[in-house]
Amino acid sequence: MIVGVMGINVEVFEAGESEVNGAYAQQDPTIIPAGFRATCVEMGWPTEAMWDKLNDFSRPWFLHENGVCSSYRVAFHTVHSSTHFHET
Repeated sequence: MIVGVMGINVEVFEAGESEVNGAYAQQDPTIIPAGFRATCVEMGWPTEAMWDKLNDFSRPWFLHENGVCSSYRVAFHTVHSSTHFHET
């Protein structure tokens, strides 16, 4: 069972990519998602500065029950990869 840090869960069904289906638990927007951090490290970007720049901190992000997929809103653009998706 997945339990959200802030108490709200979301279930995704019939997504275009099957790995996106499942339960997502709400996370605190001040916590940087692991996938975001990994992308920043891979690209040589300063993780905390990028999160602060792209995150408006007004909404939580959601972590998939598999611990890999996450959904989070960024202030300026939308990016999609096979293991992470971002809402607009």
